[in-house]
Amino acid sequence: MHLDTIRTALVRQLSSKNSRRAYLDGRARHTALQGGIFIRLAQNGDKVVGAFRGEPFAREVVWTGERYETYDPAVHTDKRPSLRVMLNFFVPDEGDMKVIEGGTNWFKDVLKVRDKYGLDKWLFEIERHGDAGDPKTTYSILPEEKLDDAMRSRIAAAEAHDLAAMSSGDASPSGDKGASKPAGGGAIDPRAASELVGRFRPCPARPSTPS
Repeated sequence: MHLDTIRTALVRQLSSKNSRRAYLDGRARHTALQGGIFIRLAQNGDKVVGAFRGEPFAREVVWTGERYETYDPAVHTDKRPSLRVMLNFFVPDEGDMKVIEGGTNWFKDVLKVRDKYGLDKWLFEIERHGDAGDPKTTYSILPEEKLDDAMRSRIAAAEAHDLAAMSSGDASPSGDKGASKPAGGGAIDPRAASELVGRFRPCPARPSTPS
């Protein structure tokens, strides 16, 4: 009788641990899918609406076949680097600051909408055009809705991510199964990359001169 009592207690304890583990595993999967820092547009037609914030952070990377890694000329002797640019991106539906990352062509499109609409005046819709793994995948960036005072306050209250610190750990949304190998011609001269990112920064206002 004593052994049966112990056996029953052990079974209950094991069952409780398994239930707790399953609960934690479920929460982890939910966090990975719903609460990640990076925006992941993995399939054709996936889209997100949000607002750009702050300055970009650019880095040279290489494609390993599964993900991007920061380019190291001593290690990646047989690979050509390409430019990847990260930006903070506030997503109203989640009420949180995320990080979005793209290549040279994507960032050029960001500059175009910045010049035409102003990134500090609109929410933008970014949509993926291309199946998972398609090297010809492109992304459209279109103005969705003008920012009102309430939305500006929400964006200002959200803490921006330290993009430089994140990049040092090779964090990247491109580790996902939906990642696409960069299309040909993705490499960019370091000077050209610097000038491209430099264009993002607004020119300082000219001081007024007395009449």
